[in-house]
Amino acid sequence: MVEKIVKGDLVTLTFEGKAEGTPFEKTEPSKPVLVAAGEGQIIAGLDEAVMAAGVGDSRTVTIP
Repeated sequence: MVEKIVKGDLVTLTFEGKAEGTPFEKTEPSKPVLVAAGEGQIIAGLDEAVMAAGVGDSRTVTIP
């Protein structure tokens, strides 16, 4: 069973943000971002995806 992420858990993220297919922000795999899940430290759609993930999950998230 995969451990669920709960509000306030510290999580590390690597991501690439794109708008209309053009990258605008990207983390390096060796330098992930550390955030508290569900605390509004990242954009809402990404925060929701983090809260729905399990520990160790890898996801592709599309935010309209």
